[in-house]
Amino acid sequence: MTLTGGRCTGRTLTRAMLPNLLIIGAQKCGTTSLHAYLDLHPDVHMAAEKELDFFIADRGWCKGPDWYAARFRDDALVRGEASPNYTAWPVFNAVPERAASLVPGAQLVYLVRDPIERIESHYLQRRLEDGARADIAAVVGDVDDPLNLFVARSRYATQLERWLAHFPQEQLLVLSAEELRDDRHRTVRAVLDHVGVEDRVDPALLDAEHHRSGDKAELAPGAARLRASPMGRVLEAVPARVRAPVTQRLRAALSHPVARQELPSQLRARLAELLAPEVERLRALTGRRFEGWSL
Repeated sequence: MTLTGGRCTGRTLTRAMLPNLLIIGAQKCGTTSLHAYLDLHPDVHMAAEKELDFFIADRGWCKGPDWYAARFRDDALVRGEASPNYTAWPVFNAVPERAASLVPGAQLVYLVRDPIERIESHYLQRRLEDGARADIAAVVGDVDDPLNLFVARSRYATQLERWLAHFPQEQLLVLSAEELRDDRHRTVRAVLDHVGVEDRVDPALLDAEHHRSGDKAELAPGAARLRASPMGRVLEAVPARVRAPVTQRLRAALSHPVARQELPSQLRARLAELLAPEVERLRALTGRRFEGWSL
């Protein structure tokens, strides 16, 4: 695949090995932690840049397969990446089709979570990372909009069905964020078995949790305004090795913890109405009960 004027115009041979493991989502379901745990295995190489988004048309796809293959070590038995945007249809379209055209033999792992809790965690991430200061109902927005990303990411059955139209079910492993949290070693072992390598990860190395929203703090309003000001933009232009120590100290001094907001009861009820059929279809697709979920 080559680039001309920003468009894909052809295909070239890859110079290295393409991935054979895709963690396809869902967002806020433990994909960052699983990516890190798998990378501890000597026969597994997970791409250094998480969320390559290669199979998204206007992101990685037009960089071509050579660029994609270069993200992975040639000598690794398992080469993987994690991109939660791969299960965000209809916001991102034709992702499974592109994946099937390039890596049809890839093993897929899909992490899911209580869909209502996932939305609350998604809001908290937006607040922490994007500065979304409005309350949860305002940020989540119109849940009946087909392009509402909060709802789309929690439509697990819909997302899975699109992947299963292009990949055989035996290449797909569905796990829950709850079991990754509560029974981590067994869950990581299940993924390693799915990709065909022996469990050679020291259980003691699996204690760390990664990218937990509850461990983060947000900038106070004045500090957030400073970051968005011309002075803040000047600071962003400073090389990272110089900027990082300064910004870390500023964040520590000017930030405060933020508590998870629960959805208001009326919005929660509407989301439950929308997502309960999705959960039932997910149970039918996987043969799993996902006990303890609110739906």
